[in-house]
Amino acid sequence: MGKKPLLFGDYLLKKGLIKKEDMVIARHVQEEANKQIGELALKQKLLNAQKVQQILQQQKISRKKFGEVAIDLKILTREQVQDLVTYQKDFNIHIGDIFKYEGALNAEELEREIEEFALHNEIKDNNSE
Repeated sequence: MGKKPLLFGDYLLKKGLIKKEDMVIARHVQEEANKQIGELALKQKLLNAQKVQQILQQQKISRKKFGEVAIDLKILTREQVQDLVTYQKDFNIHIGDIFKYEGALNAEELEREIEEFALHNEIKDNNSE
């Protein structure tokens, strides 16, 4: 198995653009604000706690994404999972936005670093093919 890809926050930390404390705060904010698919399904009453546990147990075995397992087990439909994923994408807070809000980066720095990070990952992906 290959190395895990470098995450944006770790990339900024490695470049010295943020401090470790900035990363700790940002990750805490994300943990509090961003919800997993199972949590969202519970909140929207698509699943009960027992069904979430059933999916999580199967997920450990299959190593598939939560939504894929829920579909495989016929607990959620593909459309329900897609709606949950869309909701998650629309409402989850991106780590870069936290750094901007907390003052670790300004808007211009953030935009530039996002572009450089994307280019860095594109080059890395092309080299691994």
